[in-house]
Amino acid sequence: MQMEQQRNRTDAAVPPTHIPPLESSTNSSPPSSGRTSNEYGLGFEPSPLLTIALVEQFAKSFFKHKYPLTPILHKGDFYANILPYFRTCPSKYALVASLCAAVRTQVNHDQQADPSLSLGATPLTTAYFINEVRRARAMRDYVETPTLEDAQVSFFIFAGLFDCDKHNSAWFHLREAITLMESLRLHEEATYVGMPAREALFSRRTFWLLFITERAYALQRHRPLSLNATIELPTATTVEDDPDAEIISGFLDLLALFRNFNSDFVSTWNSSSHSPPFSSSSASISAAQLAELQDTLAQSAPPEGSQRTEIQKADLSITRLWLSTMTWQLCVAKGLLSSSPTTPASLSFNYPINLSASLAAVAAPLTPSALDANGPGILEKIFDVGCSLADVLLLHPPRAEAMQFGPRDSMREMMRVMDRAM
Repeated sequence: MQMEQQRNRTDAAVPPTHIPPLESSTNSSPPSSGRTSNEYGLGFEPSPLLTIALVEQFAKSFFKHKYPLTPILHKGDFYANILPYFRTCPSKYALVASLCAAVRTQVNHDQQADPSLSLGATPLTTAYFINEVRRARAMRDYVETPTLEDAQVSFFIFAGLFDCDKHNSAWFHLREAITLMESLRLHEEATYVGMPAREALFSRRTFWLLFITERAYALQRHRPLSLNATIELPTATTVEDDPDAEIISGFLDLLALFRNFNSDFVSTWNSSSHSPPFSSSSASISAAQLAELQDTLAQSAPPEGSQRTEIQKADLSITRLWLSTMTWQLCVAKGLLSSSPTTPASLSFNYPINLSASLAAVAAPLTPSALDANGPGILEKIFDVGCSLADVLLLHPPRAEAMQFGPRDSMREMMRVMDRAM
C-alpha cells in the first residue's frame, strides 16, 4: 500500500505532455495572434519532394472533385496567399500537406484517367503527407494558439486516414478538428459579430462540415456526438468573389439531411446493439417519431432539374437512402417493425426493397468520377443498403417476376455500381 501511494504521488508530480510529442525541443513558438497564420519558419526544412508543382496538381484535384463536398477553402486565397509561400511558413506548409493527404486517393484516380499525370519516381503516400504535417506543426503550439487553418488541417488529416481505413486515428483527428474549432469559439454565434465576411463564411462552412461529418461517422462507427446546431447556416451569397458560391445549395441540402439526426437518435443508435426493445417507460424515440423521420427523409430528395453538381447529386441521393436504411435498422433493433397492413411502409419488414430500388435507380447513371470524388464512404453506404436488402431477401424471398425489375435486380445493380467505383 505504501509503495502504491508513493507511486501515485510520483505520477501526480509529473506534468502532462503533449501527444504527439514535439520532434525537437529547440524550436520555440512565438505567441500566436489568433485566427491569422504565423510565419515561424526558423529552423524548418521543407521536404524537397513537396514542390509547388506537385501541390498544384493536388490542389487542382481538390478544387475539381472535393470542393463541392468540402467547401472550406477559398480558391483565390489558396493560390494567391498559400501556395506561393508554403515552403517558408510551417502553418501554410501544414495546410498544404494535409490537403495533399486528403486527396491522395483522388489523385490516384486522376492518374488512371490521365496517364500524363505523374508524381515522380518516389511514391508519396498519405502517411508521408501526414508526417510532413506533424513536422510542420511541431514548430508552434497549435493546440494552445489555434487558427481556423489548424482545425481545417486536422479535418484533412481525418479525411486522409478515413480513406486509408485507419478509423481510430481518423476519429481522433476529427475530434481534434472539432476541439480546435470550439477553442476558437466558432460554435458560438456571438463570435461572428464583426468578423470579416469572407472569414465568417469559411468559418461557418468549417463548423457545419464538421457537424455533418461527425454525424455521418457516428452512424457508421457507433461514435458519440459532441456538436449541436448552435450557429446560423452559411449562405450562398455572403462573399461576392466566391466563384463557387452556387455549390452551397447542395451543401445546405446535405446539412438539412443530417440536422434530422440529433443526439437522442445517435445515443439510441449506439446502444441499439445491446439494449432491450423500447418500453413505455424507457423509450427516448418512439415508432411514430421514426416514421416521421422517414417521411422527412423521403421528402428531402432534390427536385428534378435542381442545380447541383454531379458529385453533390451522388452524395445527396445515396446519403439520403442510406440514412433511411440506418433508421430502418434502428427500428429492427428496437422491435418496432410490423407486418400489419395499416403500418407505415417505412416501419414494414420490406422497406429495404423500396430503398434499394431507389438507390439502384439513382446510382445507375452516375459516372465513376462522381463516385470516386465521394471516396470510400459512399461505397460503405451502398454496401449498408445492400446488406439490409440481403437480410430481407433471406427471410422473405420474393416471387420471381420475369418482366419486372425486382429486389434481386436491385442487388445486382448495386454490386455493379460498387464494382465500377472500386
